[in-house]
Amino acid sequence: MTTLTKQFKPLTAYRNPGFLKGKDARPIRILSEFLEPLSRFNYYRIKDIIVFFGSARIKSPSVAKKSLVEVKREIGRNKVLPKRLRE
Repeated sequence: MTTLTKQFKPLTAYRNPGFLKGKDARPIRILSEFLEPLSRFNYYRIKDIIVFFGSARIKSPSVAKKSLVEVKREIGRNKVLPKRLRE
């Protein structure tokens, strides 16, 4: 080994926080969000899983209740489901 290689030994990619937190490692971070839970499922011998992808969020109870009141009001007036609920 030369003096230069003794002084500078680069980190492997999986131990390099600068790389792992950067833009280029985004696919690795996304894949790890699937693989880490899969590892736990295997450990507990869970064979069948359903994975949901996306970022949908449930509405707060107050917002959901307000929407429900509005839909019931529309149904009461028109005796038919609102168009947005028929599609």
